Amino acid sequence: MVSINFKLITYNLYSVCYVIMNSFPYIQMMRIIFVLFISSCLSLYSCLTLDLSKSETTVTNSNKSIHIPASIPGGIYSDLISAKVIPQDDIFYRYNDVELRWVGHDDWTYTINITLTEEYLTTQHQDLVLSGVDTIASITLNDHYIGNTSNMFVEYSFNVKPFLQLQNSLVIVIYSPIRLAQSVSLSLPHNVPPLCNPDTYHGECHINVLRKMQASFAWDWGPAFPSMGLWKPVYIYCYDDDVSLHSVSTHVLEAEDEWIVHIQAFVHTTMETRQATREVKVESVLELETRVLRQTKSHPQVERDAVEQGVLVVKGEMRVKKSLVKLWWPNGYGSQPLYNLEVILNHMNKKQSKSVAIGFRTIRIVQDPVPNKKGLTFYFLVNNVPIFAKGSNFIPSHILPEKSADYVTINRLLHSAMLTHTNMIRVWGGGLYESDMFYQLCDRYGILVWQDMMFACATYPATDDFLHSVSLEISQQVRRLKTHASIAVWAGNNENEVALRQNWYSTDKNQSLYFEEYRKLYVDVIRTVVNKEDPSREYLTSSPSNGKESEKENFIANNPYDPLYGDTHNYNYLVDSWDPASFYPVPRFCSEYGFQSLPSHSSLASIATREDLDSLKTPLMTHRQHLSMGNFYLVLLIERQMAIDLNLNDNLKTVIYYSQISQAMSIKTETEVYRRHRSVLSDDGIGLTMGALYWQLNDVWQAPSWSSIEFSGRWKMLHFYAAKFFAPVIISPTLDFISKNSPSFSNGPSSNSSSNKSPSRKFSSKKSPSLSFPSKELTLTLVNDLETNIVDNLMIHVSVYTWNSTTPIRHLSKPYTLKKACSEVAWTLPMDDLAKGYSFEEILIRASVTDSTNIPLLHDNYLFPSSLKRAVRFMKPAKVAILSVKLSSKDQYLVHLQSSSIALFVWLELEGLDVDERLVYFSDNGFHMVTEDHIITITAPNVTSQLINDHLQIQVFNNFKT
Repeated sequence: MVSINFKLITYNLYSVCYVIMNSFPYIQMMRIIFVLFISSCLSLYSCLTLDLSKSETTVTNSNKSIHIPASIPGGIYSDLISAKVIPQDDIFYRYNDVELRWVGHDDWTYTINITLTEEYLTTQHQDLVLSGVDTIASITLNDHYIGNTSNMFVEYSFNVKPFLQLQNSLVIVIYSPIRLAQSVSLSLPHNVPPLCNPDTYHGECHINVLRKMQASFAWDWGPAFPSMGLWKPVYIYCYDDDVSLHSVSTHVLEAEDEWIVHIQAFVHTTMETRQATREVKVESVLELETRVLRQTKSHPQVERDAVEQGVLVVKGEMRVKKSLVKLWWPNGYGSQPLYNLEVILNHMNKKQSKSVAIGFRTIRIVQDPVPNKKGLTFYFLVNNVPIFAKGSNFIPSHILPEKSADYVTINRLLHSAMLTHTNMIRVWGGGLYESDMFYQLCDRYGILVWQDMMFACATYPATDDFLHSVSLEISQQVRRLKTHASIAVWAGNNENEVALRQNWYSTDKNQSLYFEEYRKLYVDVIRTVVNKEDPSREYLTSSPSNGKESEKENFIANNPYDPLYGDTHNYNYLVDSWDPASFYPVPRFCSEYGFQSLPSHSSLASIATREDLDSLKTPLMTHRQHLSMGNFYLVLLIERQMAIDLNLNDNLKTVIYYSQISQAMSIKTETEVYRRHRSVLSDDGIGLTMGALYWQLNDVWQAPSWSSIEFSGRWKMLHFYAAKFFAPVIISPTLDFISKNSPSFSNGPSSNSSSNKSPSRKFSSKKSPSLSFPSKELTLTLVNDLETNIVDNLMIHVSVYTWNSTTPIRHLSKPYTLKKACSEVAWTLPMDDLAKGYSFEEILIRASVTDSTNIPLLHDNYLFPSSLKRAVRFMKPAKVAILSVKLSSKDQYLVHLQSSSIALFVWLELEGLDVDERLVYFSDNGFHMVTEDHIITITAPNVTSQLINDHLQIQVFNNFKT
């Protein structure tokens, strides 16, 4: 008799494989029972696993001129660095992305010497498991052909019992992806565009015909390193019985007063389906300490998987009273309690066990008609609460896949995102399905994941072999990931719908063919697999898309960027990005928007010579800019607001500083537009924005990009600003032309209002209101994402300063009651009264919110009534000095700054310290000082107060000549 025993037990955070560096006081720690099996085999069961990471492994190129040790998991570039074949020990040094391209043109043979004991050879079943091979490979064991691989996102398993012996030679030949891509492309019945990347990428061609990380052949933010290797574990798995528990997957659905945990156990077996169906039994037990709360027995459905022969999908369910568990919430809305689900396979008194962590929550995308308007809403409803999605897009943390799951790096990135109030992150479709650890951290940090499938900015083949490989890929990945509470939605691709509709790649000459193949891949195959594997979440065919409206239009909308539906991507580098009017019409949900900046000088210095960094126009800096006309756009955005006649010859440190200010202010401006519009609806249906995911969180190398965190882990100015513009409650000042009819705001989607009722502020979006009226007014909008009204002690303050004094020329205050889950205009003030005779160039406006005792409740926000390049002539130089540095607690230092006058964009950097930047945090940066004193906290290991005092460098906008 075979039985599957399901136990639901709480998840003990301190017993997981990865130790979280930071405490989680907001997570409810409810211990019911703790049983977590790290090994896939219990001692009572006759199975053996040999991890080949400890086996002697070498790699050689095709002509045998290179023969070096290799690592598993690993990759050829990492192995060449370890063996000192690559000089400088850094693939990113100067032009190495091009100079090391020979690696991707060669074939590489991995030879693994495996020593076994008789104990392994006497088992009934012996499998070779390849968790991830990058990418096209042929495998032999002891000179016997075993099989091949063609998809880096698929786990492969081969029966090796006929060939395994005490001493073994496993040979895996990985073929050049550059040559294979060319060969596959030529073999297809028609072109699959784009054939090549733009020349500015310095990349390779035809990546879209391979099931490989699409960015490995270069992107506009990253280099081409056509990776190869065994990027995930390889092991020999031997077992005696007719059944072996391979993995466990779950999804949770809500009933009236209970949760239904749907459980799938994937069992490798040699039994016939009829026999297995008769013998498999499910038991479910939920225990709190020693008290049994629920126990059921049932006979689950057992089916033979249609794709992976020899795998039984054992299905069961357990019902859990809602009163016994707590809800999992996104960051900022509540805690993230996780519970451990243990699955035990019993057969003839021998046991195997697998455990997964689950959270209890509901999630759906609300796409309801907007009353009396065109369009549909688009927002995430979690536990019946509308969530304004705030966050960013995630690209692989490293261009080499084998380095993409470094715990310190991933935790730094996700913890940094969490600190900015991020509640959603989009895993972009040109990279990787991330590691288990990535999603575990998202579960614990409360970061919802918008999960793209790995297809981006291209058309793709629709051959039977390709579609079969994709079907297996999607099935495996959805099974692996759907257990995570953080997964919010599946999306079929990045920008492929809009690429077809807008004819990015000249597909209109055979439009019907490409449209048909698009639907075959993303609808017939991927959507079918996703809906089968995970009925608990929604699937969007693309991003951007019109959601339900795209489905009505047969999945390729006439305008995938339509702001009245679904999600959009917004990029325009020619606008005045500090002017809110530049971002109309606003979308329902913006899942990509961004502007470039340069990384810090120290980041660039780590991969360049001094001459390389003379200016922005040096050959290396030009080479690193992959966006066509990217440096022109970057300088143009700076010149619009800050600098007169800035050019590519200017000191690079100055350009870096300006670029980070420009990026931070541009994204701040655009984000606040979206947040102000959560409760706004125009006459033609524009508004009701409920999501803002900027592009992009992280970097893969040191170069101009859209990131808010540099490759080293250092925060750019944008990331510090994100902590403020993503705060749950913000005050947002804007300068508007006075309207005869005062606008009115009221609640948008909320947990207490039906999803098809969205009261709104009305105005025409066809032209900006600023074009019609000569007089201006200051508008203060309060945005509240919280599900609670703020009724007590709320005071709004407006202070007006001239540039030559820290004493305001005007200060006004007003009590206010803020409704929950809304944006609303709290105050409008004529600028003529506020300016008191000064020109707009001469003043700065500060908006703040305190309690009745003047204790700050929100981040201050600032408004420049004119461009800074026009105001700078009125500014005084500002001398910002370090008054003191004091140790406040372990690794935390209070830095007291003092300024002689108003200081803008005060930027602090620790330079010349030998410290891991992934472990350094500043509590604030890029801030304005309108008072003489400002105190920040710096967290850094292995430093002293004196070291911080000696190495802290300060830049201030006022002190730069323009």
